[in-house]
Amino acid sequence: MRKTTLASVVIGLVASIVFLGCSGVSRAPEAEIAPVINELDGAPAWVVSPSFENQIVATGNSVNSDNNDFRIKRDEAINNAKSNLSEELNRKITNIIKSLKSTTSADELQSANETIEDAAKKITFNTMDSSKVVKLWKSQTGNIYVLITIKISIVKDEMEKLISNSFKNDEEIYQNFIMAKSNGTIDIELKNSNL
Repeated sequence: MRKTTLASVVIGLVASIVFLGCSGVSRAPEAEIAPVINELDGAPAWVVSPSFENQIVATGNSVNSDNNDFRIKRDEAINNAKSNLSEELNRKITNIIKSLKSTTSADELQSANETIEDAAKKITFNTMDSSKVVKLWKSQTGNIYVLITIKISIVKDEMEKLISNSFKNDEEIYQNFIMAKSNGTIDIELKNSNL
């Protein structure tokens, strides 16, 4: 009987421990999920769709970092915007000048393309000093966005100077430029496809 009693007591203790253990199980707290922050929540329209009247525009941004102060992030965003504006401007000017030239032979096309690309680079370089940061925005995540512009009139004036000098022997390009400038085609092409 002693064995039965001892066995009953042991079984009772084990059952009690299991029962008490299961009833007092505490669940691990559910991990709190941080709300997802959309980078562009509250962004001004120019961040998503940059535009500015009678200007060629580009945006640039810098990513938030713990070790950067505001000035460093702002300067990085400005440099990115200038780089974007320079690429956009060079592409537009190249396309405009190419559209002014009707070529007939492959050799003529190759020579014209090299001259056009050189002219576009010079125009871009000469006009970038006139670019200005006109807007700045800091996102909820700390990223900085800037809008940089350059007046279309400045680009057109520089194009006319360079075209009249670089294409002295190509009356067709110069005359087509003057006509496109007067009928507004140059303005339209420079305004289109902003970054």
